[in-house]
Amino acid sequence: MEINNKLIGALLSIIGAVGTFASIAMMIPLQGYCPLVMEFYHQLLLVMIPLFIILLAIGLYLYMKKDKIKFKTIIKATKIEKILTPDERRIIEFLKGKKSVTQADIRRGLDLPRATLSILLSRMEKRKLIRKERIGKTNYVTPMEGL
Repeated sequence: MEINNKLIGALLSIIGAVGTFASIAMMIPLQGYCPLVMEFYHQLLLVMIPLFIILLAIGLYLYMKKDKIKFKTIIKATKIEKILTPDERRIIEFLKGKKSVTQADIRRGLDLPRATLSILLSRMEKRKLIRKERIGKTNYVTPMEGL
């Protein structure tokens, strides 16, 4: 189960708000009690109210904070979609979820001619979308992180 910032922020905000209002509301009925009791509760509430206000502020911050990672990923994905050719999109889709694939596997999987695939992979490597590594006579293709 994933705990997200919005849930934590909402819970802290609720605790902070309820605690602040309850602390302030407690001061009103305590005015009629003996001075020693009143002084103790008054000092206690003077410490608790700022703590609840801090909880409220932290909760609101976490709740209102934007999820930058997802936003950047969406922007990056949108930009990549605009610059990729249909064949390059197919290659990226083929590579998704795989760490390293041979160039021959891509050619067979997508039914592309050798020369076409080689040109496409070279262009994609220059744009840092993939990384090609030659080991012996075999080219291994690895997608860059974030794709």
